This record gives sequence, C-alpha cells and structure tokens, in this order.
Amino acid sequence: MDRQVSHFLMSGIADAYITSPSMLKNNTSEMLASLKSPLAVICEHGVPFPVSDGVQRSDTDAFRQVWSRIPKEMHGKICFFSPMNSDPQRLLANIKQAAWDMGIDANNAISILPLERNSRVPAMEYAEAYHQAKKEIKSLNKFDFVWCTSDFLAMGLKDALAEHGRQPGKDVFILGYGDLETFPGVSNKPVLSTISANTCEIARNLCEIIMKKLNGQKTNIVTVKSSFIPRSTF
Repeated sequence: MDRQVSHFLMSGIADAYITSPSMLKNNTSEMLASLKSPLAVICEHGVPFPVSDGVQRSDTDAFRQVWSRIPKEMHGKICFFSPMNSDPQRLLANIKQAAWDMGIDANNAISILPLERNSRVPAMEYAEAYHQAKKEIKSLNKFDFVWCTSDFLAMGLKDALAEHGRQPGKDVFILGYGDLETFPGVSNKPVLSTISANTCEIARNLCEIIMKKLNGQKTNIVTVKSSFIPRSTF
C-alpha cells in the first residue's frame, strides 16, 4: 500500500492532494513537500493538526446539544456501543468532554458496551451490531439511551432491539453518526437520529483552500462544525 501511494504521489498527475493526518507519516510528508501540487488536510475532531492549513472537524457543539436533550434521570443508563479501537476511544473522550463542559459527571453518566468486529468493511457493521445486540439483549435492556459511533451500527442495533420488543424512540433512544439515511438510495424517510459531519461543507472548504493555494493566496485552518439531527429514535 505504501508503495502504491508513493508511486501515485510521484506520478505528478494530480493538481492537488487531499489527505488525513494518518497518511502524513514515514516519508509521505517529505514526498508531498517536494511536489509542486498543493496539499489539503482534513483532520478529525480531537486529532492534533499536523500542518498550518486545512479543515478541522468539530463535534463539540453537536455533542453538547445531545447531552442537553438527554433527561437527567437517564444519566447512568446511557450506553456507548462501539468497537473500541483508537477512533471510537477518541470519540468517546470527546463525548465525555462535552458532558464535563456542561457539568455532567460523564464517568457515571455513560457506560461502555464494546462491539466485537470481525470485518473492516463499514457496511458489515450493520450485521455485526445486529447479531451482537441480539446476544447482548439482557445487557442492552438495562440502558435507556444507546450512543453509537456510526449509522450502520445504530441501524443494526435498532432492528435487533425492535425485534425484542423495545421500540426505538419510545422505549429506548438511539443515536448514530454519519447521517447515512440521507445518502442517495438509502432511505426515502430517514428515522435515525444522528450527527452529521456536514460533508458538503467540508468539501466546499477543502476546494476553497486548494484553489487559494493554486492562486498563491494565504490559507489557514477552517473549522467545520458537525450537526445534531433529531429524528424518530431520539
């Protein structure tokens, strides 16, 4: 993979490059710096920005809005349902920080129910979440709010809980991430409450940064805030 990336970068066929901090390691940074094509970086919330310009995502306001809508009596009955690799751990830390910012004891308010993942394919999250939720139904029934790290995962969980008699949005609240249901061909009537990363806004800002660089103009870091989208499940 590293060799393929190197060959692509050195081909010089691109007018500009868009990448993430995870790609700016080993010799990639030096290689990109030697090219004449401009570089735009998109950085996830909570990740240190490795360069002086690009797009930084921020989930803070969206997370605070979610916490403000969760009834206090549900604190302690909130579940973070996710595989626990580095990205979800960072997301959980940001969720907890938003709670602390609002005076909520996050350590007591939210618990973790880890998801066992056997595939790296995002779409497989639905099936894996669905089957594990059915196995963990007794544990899940202890919670009134389940916070998921993706919409695929939340949809699998939602269907499993519904099959066991818990109506999402009434008996249990479910929150996803990604606003998948608004993607073309996914759903005519979105029902899953979620957090949107506002990808169109991210893309627009990345394009503006690239065009400014191509024209020799000064650029900097632009922050794009995600949005909480309430629907039927919360």
